[in-house]
Amino acid sequence: MSVNEVWDESDKRPVKVTMDNPLPVVVIGGGSGGGIPDGSITTSKLADGAVTAAKLSADILEKLAEIADIRGLLWEEACAMGVIRKQIIRESSYRSDQLSQITRLHEGENYGTAMAYDGKDHIYVGLNLTPAVIVKINIHTLQREGSLTLPSGTLQDETRINALMCLPGDILIHGSFTNPYMLTRIDTKTLKIIDVLEGKDEAITDKQVRALVYDGKYLYVGCDTGPGKIVKIDPHGKTMERIGSLVLSPGDDRIYGMTLCGGYLYAACGTSPARLVKIDPDRMADIKTLVFDTGEDQGRAIKTDGQYLYMGIAPVPGDAATPTSAGVKVAKVDPTTMQKLSVYTAELGESNCYSLICTDEYVYVGAWISPTTIIKIKKDDMTRVGALGLAVGFPSVLTLIGSHFYTPCDMMPARVIRFLEF
Repeated sequence: MSVNEVWDESDKRPVKVTMDNPLPVVVIGGGSGGGIPDGSITTSKLADGAVTAAKLSADILEKLAEIADIRGLLWEEACAMGVIRKQIIRESSYRSDQLSQITRLHEGENYGTAMAYDGKDHIYVGLNLTPAVIVKINIHTLQREGSLTLPSGTLQDETRINALMCLPGDILIHGSFTNPYMLTRIDTKTLKIIDVLEGKDEAITDKQVRALVYDGKYLYVGCDTGPGKIVKIDPHGKTMERIGSLVLSPGDDRIYGMTLCGGYLYAACGTSPARLVKIDPDRMADIKTLVFDTGEDQGRAIKTDGQYLYMGIAPVPGDAATPTSAGVKVAKVDPTTMQKLSVYTAELGESNCYSLICTDEYVYVGAWISPTTIIKIKKDDMTRVGALGLAVGFPSVLTLIGSHFYTPCDMMPARVIRFLEF
């Protein structure tokens, strides 16, 4: 069997694979290198979920060893160890040259849980360490170009999901998961701290930042508190200024995600069942809460296409940070009426969701598992049209820049993955 053939498990015969007639599969290379060479690897999937690979020549195995840092391991052993991930793709138009590139951060630079894009040439990855670390990465080369370790012995510790945001004027905001929180304003050109704003200690303290959104003038800080709390900040003065705050109604607890749509602010709550709160940001007043159905637990990431809201729901019993085998759900909501229109449910094992993004036609969701699957959902009818397996896991944020997705991974050391829109 040649390296461009794959064993067809349906009738036990090799199938020729070409770029003009590709199999509906994608293979992603792992480790610190780039993707597997175009057209060199294909896979098929057994009915029971087991995956087998084509027999590979010695030169291809050698390339894989260099690419995925698996020298000395057989292909099957590497797959079993999760070094290389193979995932069936559900649309035959997906090709085996849609591959990823992975940057592995330095030893000790663990847990990539936040990311912000400056709209130019760089992304900034927040590491959930004590004290927190921010790494600057060039989007074109995926090379790291510097880092900032926030001062030790302060409250500028820990970076949780979505706690980084780039603002106009070469500004990066970091929100800490501490009590009270510390908002740190950073110059992205120099990676130097400009100023720090400490959260206010009151009945519900400004603490534990989970989400940041920006409306062009003000920054809104979502707090993982009970009830949830949103703090309004002017980030543009000589020093940052706290303008006001809103404590949500009892039961609207633990803000995990926020988005802006049609002049209103929407907050996803990590409750059971999940809740979605509509807020007037001018008056800092809550307007309406949508309570989801039983089993639709733990609101996570939330995004908008300007017409509808799409909210990730992670059915997780007990500790909200612990994934289960239940499939993540994505709810489509009308923001005007605050009515749930439909819900997509992922397959078993595709659990939890911190990363979600909308394009013109699709919603992409990263299952917070390892190795991970990026799920593609058609927005108009909320049906699954495909999925892409990656070599590593725990994607924290999805950002689409041009034709490429970028995501940091919550692992040791942290990874940053770039892959083509599919």
